[in-house]
Amino acid sequence: MKFSEHGNFQLEVDGNIIYCRVIGCRNQEASAKCLKALEKGFRQLKGEPIVMIVDSTCFEGGIEEAYPL
Repeated sequence: MKFSEHGNFQLEVDGNIIYCRVIGCRNQEASAKCLKALEKGFRQLKGEPIVMIVDSTCFEGGIEEAYPL
């Protein structure tokens, strides 16, 4: 069963820095969407050294199934 995504994220790539801000309460669908965006950011850097900053100050948690992602 597929559900509407819950939770948001903001993702920016600036040089070799990936900034990811997670917002709200997440489910599997939102986590999978965020992972796809991260994958795109990693591919964009093509093996260069990466600095990743994760801002979880607005993260409210998630359902159990979302955490393994």
